[in-house]
Amino acid sequence: MNNRYKARESFYIAWNFYLKKDFDNAINYLQVSIDQYPYFVPSHILYLEIRKNFRQQLQDIDYDNLLLSDDNETFTYIKALMAQDIKEKLNLFKKSLEKNPDFFWTLYTLNILEYENPELQNNISSIIPEKETNSTYYYTKGLVCHNHKNIQKAIEYYEKSLKLNKRDANAHFNLAVAYDDSGNEELALKHYEKAINYNPYFPDAFYNLGCFYFDKKNYQKAAEYFRKTIELDEYFPDAYNNLALCYVYQQLYDIALEYIEKCILLYPNNIEYNLNYAFILFQNKKLQKAVNIYKNIIKLAPENQKAHFELGLTYLKMGQIKEFKKELKKSMKIKPDTLLFDNIKNIL
Repeated sequence: MNNRYKARESFYIAWNFYLKKDFDNAINYLQVSIDQYPYFVPSHILYLEIRKNFRQQLQDIDYDNLLLSDDNETFTYIKALMAQDIKEKLNLFKKSLEKNPDFFWTLYTLNILEYENPELQNNISSIIPEKETNSTYYYTKGLVCHNHKNIQKAIEYYEKSLKLNKRDANAHFNLAVAYDDSGNEELALKHYEKAINYNPYFPDAFYNLGCFYFDKKNYQKAAEYFRKTIELDEYFPDAYNNLALCYVYQQLYDIALEYIEKCILLYPNNIEYNLNYAFILFQNKKLQKAVNIYKNIIKLAPENQKAHFELGLTYLKMGQIKEFKKELKKSMKIKPDTLLFDNIKNIL
């Protein structure tokens, strides 16, 4: 495993702690990530976010000295993010592009600034060299438009980027997502396939292809793409979850259980994953374990109607009619008008 990959995995662990608001552990893993590969930009961005908004008392001398150790495009970019004065910030972004005119993060951030602050357009435009022939410039403009739900404009910029660099797998991938968002499935499929053709080590592209065929109810083909996703990235919980569902729809519940358990190991408190886990346990006749999972879901989300309803059905399968009725009543109280109960109200 190369250092960049190690840094990426440490970042994912840090991100998980960040989502749980465990900022101490998040910072620790971000420092590990930066030590493993100092040029992995997402770790720097999250580190600065925590330092600015959640751990203002954090003064890491080693980190600040790291940024002074070199004036490459990455560290110059990070220093630009830290700058408070807009003139200083733009000057540092300019220096970053002087070192690497195609540096993704600088171009992306400048395009965000321009989109959200139209008054800075002339200032920003003047520091981007030869943008008319820069595929990364148009690609990052497409990303910014896409993030702001301006899908048609995003498609236009992705297409411009690909005219300059037709082998850009990331541009093909995001163009596919944009076409998917606009409802053009044919072009979405075309560009997903081009993305994996130009980059056969692209887990997100394989995952989205899996989702494409999953939605078409072609579960065998979807499973192929989800397996490939996991082969490329073993820390991809949605791929494990969806692969498990592929086997559920093929009634291969024992195989489904294998993959949903791997998913749960990665994200043990995710409600959707646990609902699927409990359902698959039910299908495997592991009823008491399913009950335990449903109860844990209810502890995490007491108003989850589906958890109460399916827990009730599990009790019914176990012959515990009193517990079944109790959970069904709780479920009906949460969503009293749901069609879910039309055929069982007479039982109560």
